[in-house]
Amino acid sequence: MEWQRWIPARLEMGKNTRAFFQGLGWIGAFYLSARFLSLLTQTTAGRILGPAEFGKTSLILASSIFLMIPMQLGFAPASVKFISMEDSHEKQARVISTIFWSASLWTLVCLLLLFLFKNSIENLLKLDPAFFLWSCVYALATSFYYLIGNFLQGLKEFRRRGLLEITYGALALILFFFLARFHRADYTALILGLTAALIASGLAGISHIKSYLRLAFDPAGFKNILTYTLPPVLNAVSAFLLYPLTVILLNRFTDAESVGIFSAYAVLTFIVSNALLVTVNTVLMPLSTAPETQEGAWRRYLRLLPALLGLGFALFVLSSASVPILMGKAYPRIPLLILLFALMATFNLCWGISATLFYARDVKGLWTASSGQLLMGLCAFLLNVIYIPRYGLIAAASSLSIAHLFGALWNLGWKMALPRT
Repeated sequence: MEWQRWIPARLEMGKNTRAFFQGLGWIGAFYLSARFLSLLTQTTAGRILGPAEFGKTSLILASSIFLMIPMQLGFAPASVKFISMEDSHEKQARVISTIFWSASLWTLVCLLLLFLFKNSIENLLKLDPAFFLWSCVYALATSFYYLIGNFLQGLKEFRRRGLLEITYGALALILFFFLARFHRADYTALILGLTAALIASGLAGISHIKSYLRLAFDPAGFKNILTYTLPPVLNAVSAFLLYPLTVILLNRFTDAESVGIFSAYAVLTFIVSNALLVTVNTVLMPLSTAPETQEGAWRRYLRLLPALLGLGFALFVLSSASVPILMGKAYPRIPLLILLFALMATFNLCWGISATLFYARDVKGLWTASSGQLLMGLCAFLLNVIYIPRYGLIAAASSLSIAHLFGALWNLGWKMALPRT
């Protein structure tokens, strides 16, 4: 890309570093554009729907993450690891086909089980029947989209992966406006728009990998893939214990309007932080799997950590303070909430990059990061259960900030304990 000629020659980039910047250029251009469209969709929806209806949407999205845990079974993240390790079209096709058909069959089984235990799940999550149905549909669409996107990521098709994201972001925005204008301006307009955009974008992604899809299954390869599925499942459980379960607990102990206000701050901080994370990690993961690239990646991360903390915190303070401006006066500006969300998003950024470096390392690194994330989730869950009934929004934001600080320190501590290579 054109911007690379401005990189100082003294950096003497190696092949892997150059590939990282090339991939980051494509992902940065397309993915950040897509996240801007998604942010525009969320902020516009929050302004049009108001805190209560926006809170209902957030509850459905949070519940769908719980339903996705058994559906995904770690197939999507495992695909990045094993596809990127192969060096021929035929071997990559064998991995992709094995994962695709395995994931498809398993998802059907999970859907049957979810509807079998429908009443129990509705009671557990305090969901209306309509919310449960929307959660299932959105979970299915998201699982499909993530799987196809990770296939492209494993193939190092960063440009096409970025195009997939921007297609989703543009479609979601257009569909929401259309449905809010011609259907009805409530939570269904946003959920239906997001779901339809995921499905359409996933189908577009399949057109890019159709030459890799065969009616084939590799039993030996499937056994290798299974070694990487359990840790991502634990990660999914841990992720659910963090933000999604916080939303569900807020809904249980407060109301939909409080959930909407909490989600508005999250959209402009935590979700922005995750967008930045995915932008970097989409490229970092497949390019940091080799042992010789691990140490260099860690050195760059530790060198940039102070700047990441300072600039990240400043960015997220500004973004969280803009909630009433962007989403409307129905969302109050609460100084303590601004501070807590800024800290949470900054710690999330540091934790996420270091966790990805552990994921890419080997099975041991995968378990190190996974166990840390599980402890993060348990920390947030315990703090939320104890303090949300008494302190509401402030307790929820405080719990997540503390949990993400713990996760960042956990990864850093384990890295420092590792022998230098």
